[in-house]
Amino acid sequence: MIEVVAYDPSWVNQFEQLKRWYEPMLLGAGVLSIEHVGSTSVPGLQAKPIIDLDIVVPRDGISRAIEIFESHGHVCRGDLGITDRYAFFIAEPPFATNTYLIVDGSVALRNHLLLRQVLRESPELRREYAVIKRQLAASAADIGEYATSKTEVIQRILKYGGMDDESLRLIRDQNK
Repeated sequence: MIEVVAYDPSWVNQFEQLKRWYEPMLLGAGVLSIEHVGSTSVPGLQAKPIIDLDIVVPRDGISRAIEIFESHGHVCRGDLGITDRYAFFIAEPPFATNTYLIVDGSVALRNHLLLRQVLRESPELRREYAVIKRQLAASAADIGEYATSKTEVIQRILKYGGMDDESLRLIRDQNK
């Protein structure tokens, strides 16, 4: 069973602590921003108690950023099927985290930022998403099924936010 819990205001502080933890490590990596994304970044939204963050770098900085992460004992897990997003296994993070290096301007980054924005701004869509998350947390066989089964509602949220059809198609195809 997937654990989805009530919103915890301490998630904001956990993100800030993670950000401060990463910043000195990534000096020289050309980091443009470190973004709190995913459900823990949306006040009032139920979530898995794991802080998702995107470390945004220019396309030509990805290799250097990966090298720096790996030099600190973090393991690059590759893109996991999501173009321009590189997942990491983090050695001894201060909090549970899904950490990604992500290319500035990529569809993956636009997906994360637009989903966060729309869910923060729309109580109706936030409620709909919360219901789906609770149902899937109780019924999904594993985290892969949970994530894949959210695709339809995420597509509606992104469409509502103005994401173009080609980007929506790419996101849907990558989430299969």
